Amino acid sequence: MKFIRAKFKNFRLLRDVEFDFSTDEAKNLTVVRAANETGKTTAKTALIWVLYGSDSLPKQGKGYPLHPADISKKNSEKVEIYVELDYCVEEVSSIKGKSLVRTKKYRIRRSCVETVTEEGYTRSVDHVVLHELTPQGSQKVLQSDIKYRVEQALPSSLKDVFFTDGDAALAFIAADSSTSERRRRVRSAVESLLGLNDLEALIKRTTDIRRDIQSNMDTTDYSQVVVQLQDIKQFNIDEKEEQEEKLIEVKGQLKDVEARIYSVEAEIERVLKLGDKRKLADEISVLKRNISNQEGIVDVSLKGLRKLLRDRDLAYALVKNRVLSGISLLDKMRDEKKLPQLSIPVVSQLLDAAECFCGSSLQGSEGEQRIANIKKVIEDSEASDKLVTLATELYFGAKTLGSGSPWLSKYEELSSSYFNSATVLERMKKDLEKKENEVAEIKDDELELLRGRASGLKKSRDELYSEKLQCEVRIKDAIEKIADSSRKLEVAERKLDKDDSVVKKYNLASKVVNIFSGVLESLRDKELKKVSSEMNRIFLEMVGADSENSENSIIKSAALTEDFDIQVLGPNGHKLDPDQDLNGASRRAITLSFILALTKVSRVEAPNIIDTPLGMMAGYVKRSVLLRTIEESAQPILFLTHSEIQDVEDILDKYAGVVFTLTNPGHYPVQLVNKPNVTDARVMRCECDHRVYCKVCERRVHEIEVEDVI
Repeated sequence: MKFIRAKFKNFRLLRDVEFDFSTDEAKNLTVVRAANETGKTTAKTALIWVLYGSDSLPKQGKGYPLHPADISKKNSEKVEIYVELDYCVEEVSSIKGKSLVRTKKYRIRRSCVETVTEEGYTRSVDHVVLHELTPQGSQKVLQSDIKYRVEQALPSSLKDVFFTDGDAALAFIAADSSTSERRRRVRSAVESLLGLNDLEALIKRTTDIRRDIQSNMDTTDYSQVVVQLQDIKQFNIDEKEEQEEKLIEVKGQLKDVEARIYSVEAEIERVLKLGDKRKLADEISVLKRNISNQEGIVDVSLKGLRKLLRDRDLAYALVKNRVLSGISLLDKMRDEKKLPQLSIPVVSQLLDAAECFCGSSLQGSEGEQRIANIKKVIEDSEASDKLVTLATELYFGAKTLGSGSPWLSKYEELSSSYFNSATVLERMKKDLEKKENEVAEIKDDELELLRGRASGLKKSRDELYSEKLQCEVRIKDAIEKIADSSRKLEVAERKLDKDDSVVKKYNLASKVVNIFSGVLESLRDKELKKVSSEMNRIFLEMVGADSENSENSIIKSAALTEDFDIQVLGPNGHKLDPDQDLNGASRRAITLSFILALTKVSRVEAPNIIDTPLGMMAGYVKRSVLLRTIEESAQPILFLTHSEIQDVEDILDKYAGVVFTLTNPGHYPVQLVNKPNVTDARVMRCECDHRVYCKVCERRVHEIEVEDVI
């Protein structure tokens, strides 16, 4: 796709202006020279709108009026707005089995009407018309085919790649975005431009077909069980993937928030160290270290107390008084020969003897009478002997407790240590609170702002921690459910009728999904490496880094990782943060090289509309970035400020096929030399190139005098 001509009517500052674009193969560059506030961004937005409609506008068009800002609001004026774009595109057609590539020209026109009142404005629904331009005239394309034709020429998913500006392009590496957000932007750009999103859509469609087949499976036997289990399994797989993706995003946000908290607290400490605050900052820092050490001492003392509470000596300490009184009674019984008591066992032995201790015979009728008397004695003494036995055991057991109680002395020592250290810790915390209150009383707007920012960030961090925990719990739960349903599904599928044709279709659909998924992963890996290689080549050429021959080169290479991170490497493989370790020129260069590498690998021929690509650049890098952009792009369309053009005029002489200038009359008399011949707010076009000025575009170039500022 290449742009030929564009006409704008009442689109904000573009009241009535026409652009033409270079389609010359040798001089493919189009340059729109325009100062700030001269409609560069507006023109880029208008070109996006004509192709993709109001949903592509900032905020999907809500609160984004298209009519010129100075339109009267008193008379409920209706303003017709339209953008018209002529473009050509190569289309493949088949004739008699042969593929032919033919270039076709189209004209697309999108229009709407905004009614402007004192209360605001209302916008009608977009009306879009597409004509194919032929030597015989124009032929209207069916309304239902317009979106398809535009998507075929330049998919809407690629608009952020082909319509960029120097600042927005930095979103691929910007630190104000979370890691997951930057990766999402890079991944979306890569997959869209390389057509991988089409394959993802195919996988999704095949998965939907598989689910439709499931709904038609025989509900007898185990077919219904398979359907239910597969639905459960797929639901939990989707839940797991969704939560894993969310977890990655939350972790990235958490990492960013923690880094920002660290940065803000470091800034607070820096501010506190200024002037009289330095002493307080040092004291607070020392107190924090001491508190940390003291907390360790308290923790050790507390652990000692916990261990002591499980000690055997504690039991003795609790029952000591009663045990001592009992031992004295047992000692008395021992002195009286009542302990230990062995009378019953000895008397019991007489039952098997021939005569008693006294010598009397235990035989015959008289012996039977004596044995009966012995049994009576044993029975009467048995109950008291049980008590004596227990007393004997208690007596000798109590002796093992020892006479002293070291537990109390240990407790006194450890509790004293704990309470003393806790008291010291509490005093330190009060001292810290006092110092922080002293700092809080310091009237410092910057300090208050930083504290508020730190408080907000810490609140966000706590919320992210909670969200992270929820994701982890849900992922674990989903994994368990997937495993459970897989086991049940395996059993149910074995019991299905092997001749069930619906099941065969279902299994075939499953295999197709697996094959497509494998192809997607293979292509993504292969194409990612190609983009990475091209990006590295273009970037090194842009910044003039010779990684092989220059030992002192700070930048050695650039790469696109499998996690979709744009990475820059320095000496010895040291990773450089593109947003922190690169200067402004190199940051723009790495993002532009990424975009150009994508277009190169995808072989998509389309215009690269770039607003202020050379901002913050000078010297070699500026010239090199411009040359690489011209060389790598099929149709570069650059909106350049006067300062960007400076020092690259010779390059524009050689490669620019079309150059014209846009001027905002509202810049008179401060920036423009001559008074414009218009009275409303609009952008004016003149045919002046990058070396020429006229009465319309001539600008004041002298420096602002100091007295003017004062």
